[in-house]
Amino acid sequence: MGVEVHRNIGGTGIVANLTVGGGPDIISLRADMNAINLTEEGEHPYTSQNPGKMHGCGHDGHGATLLGAAKVGIGHIS
Repeated sequence: MGVEVHRNIGGTGIVANLTVGGGPDIISLRADMNAINLTEEGEHPYTSQNPGKMHGCGHDGHGATLLGAAKVGIGHIS
């Protein structure tokens, strides 16, 4: 199994192609991960590390859900 990662798609995007076996079957998973132009206030471990940018509308949850779905999917590959 191999993973080919392409970074900086459109400035901030990531595409990962996972190759398993030799079949042509294709599954696409997508999540939006953009930030909004606000400074996050707080001293939490998950507080934005980028001044003036924050995930204030659930997009960090979308990314986490995408990774979870990919993990479950990989577990079902025969």
